[in-house]
Amino acid sequence: MVPEFSRPVPVGNLSRVWREKEVCATETECRALAERLDLITMENISGKVSFRVSSTYQITGCEVLDVEASLSASITQACVLTMEPVASTIDTVFTGLAVTPGNPLPGTTDEGDFDDMEAPEILAKIDGGQIDIGELLVEQLCLEMDPFPKKPGARLDGAGLDAYSDDDPSKTGPFAALAKLRNNRD
Repeated sequence: MVPEFSRPVPVGNLSRVWREKEVCATETECRALAERLDLITMENISGKVSFRVSSTYQITGCEVLDVEASLSASITQACVLTMEPVASTIDTVFTGLAVTPGNPLPGTTDEGDFDDMEAPEILAKIDGGQIDIGELLVEQLCLEMDPFPKKPGARLDGAGLDAYSDDDPSKTGPFAALAKLRNNRD
């Protein structure tokens, strides 16, 4: 299956000089991504991705690229409480590596994660001599999106419980609801 916002970029014959690509999704791609990501709408997604042969991580027979990217997106999600639209803009910069699958890097676990918490994240796999920078941006968008979007002022009222309130949790949290029940018994 080809991703909705696929932008494969060949990475053969790279050097340690940064190579930069800018991409922007079409209106049709935004609609398809909104459906895939369960969004009400996606107005736009674009980004700039720079990559080069890594000067830090080098392994014989394994391609390792340093990746620096910026992402900009405007999306509308459904409020988890009211299902009303919640618009948000995401602008972020991120860095990491792109690697050839199946070639372990020194200092990584069997799953390919780095043992050192300060080590860079593996952002993309080099597949067939290319990386898909469109899909790389979509994956980062998923990490940046609010998993529980809430419209300002939205409340969940039920049995004295307002679990998502911005008010003082001692007055509105689950233990406050239990205290009310206890007080009503007395």
